[in-house]
Amino acid sequence: MSAPSLPEFERAIRLSQGNLDAAELAECHGLLCGLLCRETSDTSSDYLEHLVAMRLVVNPGAALVSVLTEAFESTLRQLEDEEFGLVLWLPDDDESLEERTIALARWCSGFLAGLENMQTEYLLTLPCDGPVIVGDLAQRLATALSEADADIAVAHDGDRLQPVYALLHRRVLPGLRLALEQGERKIDRWYPQNHWVTVDFSDVPEQFSNINTPEDYASAGLSS
Repeated sequence: MSAPSLPEFERAIRLSQGNLDAAELAECHGLLCGLLCRETSDTSSDYLEHLVAMRLVVNPGAALVSVLTEAFESTLRQLEDEEFGLVLWLPDDDESLEERTIALARWCSGFLAGLENMQTEYLLTLPCDGPVIVGDLAQRLATALSEADADIAVAHDGDRLQPVYALLHRRVLPGLRLALEQGERKIDRWYPQNHWVTVDFSDVPEQFSNINTPEDYASAGLSS
């Protein structure tokens, strides 16, 4: 499956005619990803309504609506891609590091906004470069969370914490937003501020296989 590309970032800013800057456009995409992950944005119209409600866009013209609709469709296809072809909508690599860093922070803020008020009690997080998922991963995290009456359960491979393999209760999301607003960017520094528990997965080291190249993909025995 070949996922479609997102619209060109700088072109989208130009089409906004001053409605959006780079950081705001990145936040729009973060919001979209959060909404799609919680499955509450069924159509591009739903997404645009969220953007207007959050005042990320105000009175968008036809050109901006068109490019945001295209971004919605491309992101939806990317999330459905068997090879997980999601690409964040951010300034190009040749833009300044400061601009890209600010845009990434705003993307994260938008993503968290999309997740807030989700209908489920728990959020399971996994890394995009770790395609191996053992069958009882979620159950083991959930059992440990319940037994410890904790808000967060995080996997441990026997040697080190694996912080992005985690199960979080929805009540921690306001604290996560506050941490982001205060400039925190390391989730494993944020965990100790909550009631959390680690879960031993040393019996399944393959769970934490890291796939970054086609060679890694092939050596892990995964097929395209």
